[in-house]
Amino acid sequence: MNPQFWWYLSRASGLIAWLVLVLALVWGVLLGTRLLKPYDKPAWLLDLHRWFGGVALLMVGVHIAALAADSYVEFSLGDLLIPFLSPYRTLAVALGVLSLYLLVIVQVSSLALRRIPTRWWRRAHMTAYLLVTLVAWHGFLSGSDVRKGWYAVSAVVLTAVGLLAVVVRVLRPKGTGAPARRSAAAAQRPASPGATVSAAPAVGARAARTDSSVTTPSAGPDPSPTATRPPDEVSNAART
Repeated sequence: MNPQFWWYLSRASGLIAWLVLVLALVWGVLLGTRLLKPYDKPAWLLDLHRWFGGVALLMVGVHIAALAADSYVEFSLGDLLIPFLSPYRTLAVALGVLSLYLLVIVQVSSLALRRIPTRWWRRAHMTAYLLVTLVAWHGFLSGSDVRKGWYAVSAVVLTAVGLLAVVVRVLRPKGTGAPARRSAAAAQRPASPGATVSAAPAVGARAARTDSSVTTPSAGPDPSPTATRPPDEVSNAART
């Protein structure tokens, strides 16, 4: 096996994690602002938003495992899980560790969307903007190929897209789009099977009331002995 395999794997998985994190942020902004309404679908946006977040978490796991297996720079488990413990590029690695914890918080809050209070969910999800910022700094400060052409272009593009998403979220006028939690909850809520069925009797009832208001009442008593009784009495009489 190529001795640099683990190093290449760590760089590739880190870059993919950065990419899908930015895409998750973009889809979250589209879900929260409904910028593409009426062409978008909240359920579709939510599914992609969560899928990108899950892929990002998986790629971060591969990234950490590859760094632990790499023999060029020997990272201990504590170096990769405790901020500012690594002697190698302490600040860059610490930013990566903090990004990992923020990603876990965002993912857990997303999965517990309908089980936690709104204010907790909002505070946890707002850390996604800090998460993408820390990942960008981690990407620019770590690695030996930061200034190479392909990596530099990728880093600049991902940073620009993330900043654009943040600007759109900040400048989006209030009230023009449903909040992300409401849109996500609406996407999760199953359609009521009786919603379309109950509409027809309601229309028929209104039509019946309209017809009865213009129909001339018939003379003489109602031949039905239960016509003037309340519904409870009618049901009791039927049972007896």
